[in-house]
Amino acid sequence: MLRRCWGDARQAGAESGRAEGEGETIPLGPNHGGALRSPANRLKGAPTMLLFRSLPRAFWLIAIAGALLAGLAIATAGIALYPPLANVAAPLVCDGVLAIDPGESGLLRSFSCLAEGRVQDVSLNALLAAFLVYSAAAFALILPLLPVLRRRPEDRVGPWEEVPDPLVAPAAPDEAPRDTDSLHEAARGGDISAILSLVADAVKNGKTGKVSVRHRALDTQDDGDGEWAGEDHDAAARLAELRDLLDRDLITQADFQAKKAEILDAI
Repeated sequence: MLRRCWGDARQAGAESGRAEGEGETIPLGPNHGGALRSPANRLKGAPTMLLFRSLPRAFWLIAIAGALLAGLAIATAGIALYPPLANVAAPLVCDGVLAIDPGESGLLRSFSCLAEGRVQDVSLNALLAAFLVYSAAAFALILPLLPVLRRRPEDRVGPWEEVPDPLVAPAAPDEAPRDTDSLHEAARGGDISAILSLVADAVKNGKTGKVSVRHRALDTQDDGDGEWAGEDHDAAARLAELRDLLDRDLITQADFQAKKAEILDAI
């Protein structure tokens, strides 16, 4: 009767799961029919297992060594300072009562097992059992920290930091932004005189239109009075030309002031 009820309930549950599309029937054995398990349940622990499998051997060695070191410290110095720490080993080494007797000198401890009317010295067994228990506990505490140590550096940076993409090639030197100081470097010193001389020569040779100076077009059209550049160039026109160079960012403010002072001194 119980077997029939169990079979009916199992069949109804399997048909309900297949009808709703929530899972599939996974056989558990020859006498157990099947059990309903959804895909979400199947993949629930997959990322964690893959993460632990991807850990290098060095991480596991460090974790095991750290756990053993912590267990050894607790089983020796810890129990010597605080003997009740050995109580975790009592069920493993003694079926009766574990008695802790103080040593004759220092912090030495001896453990005796009182069972069936006999007293046995189980000091070494108690320390060894405590060492194994505390080492296992320390390893259980270290284990969740391994995936954090396994994370890549770019995963640990803050949202305000930009990590370069290894798949994207770095920008070429020609594509790098040019410094504004380098733009004015060529227009310093005697280069201003060269620019003015270029414009003056173009006007003196009768050229009209625009002259390309440092990829900038400068107007060389005569204004009609016949006095544009060279020796006939008056101070006002030269200052206007100098101002035009400054407005076009071909010279700096310091160069403008220096050349302006030269023009005014020559008047």
